[in-house]
Amino acid sequence: MLADMAIATQAARLMVYEASRAHRRREGEHLPVIDVQMFGHDTSTRVTDQAIEILGAEGVSADHPIEMFIRDSKLLQIVEGPIRSSD
Repeated sequence: MLADMAIATQAARLMVYEASRAHRRREGEHLPVIDVQMFGHDTSTRVTDQAIEILGAEGVSADHPIEMFIRDSKLLQIVEGPIRSSD
């Protein structure tokens, strides 16, 4: 489970880097920003949910740092939602 979490996090990170690089170079063939954003939000939510499975009750206590990540990932996924690029 930890390996899957690390792979998903790295994939999301690489998608952001690639989209940023393509945007800077003004390349026509790149991932739409909304796709990268949605994948990142879904990945962060999935990974934090898996962290809770691993940590159990300790992970949801206010004293544990993962509690902040859970709150932030849900906030990004629900409240922020996809943002259209201004290109």
